[in-house]
Amino acid sequence: MSNETQRCYKSGESEFHHASWLTTMEFRECLDLFYEMPKEDNIPEDISRKLDFIMQDLPAQPDPMISYEHIYRYMKSSDDDGEPSRIVFWFDN
Repeated sequence: MSNETQRCYKSGESEFHHASWLTTMEFRECLDLFYEMPKEDNIPEDISRKLDFIMQDLPAQPDPMISYEHIYRYMKSSDDDGEPSRIVFWFDN
């Protein structure tokens, strides 16, 4: 991982854990699996109402998948240029 990514990870040392990474193709597979998942209209009615109530006061957010697709295209371009890339991630408490 880059020095900046490692610095970010170390700065949350007490809360961050299980760092890992995905290759470009593994990341693409995750994106494709997301698109294949059932959409919100398959959420049970009682949970859907709760989500609507929680979300009503939050500002509208752009589709995060747009950002993930940009990241994928950047990674793919890097791979195509002979510089293999991977996306680094971790979990927090």
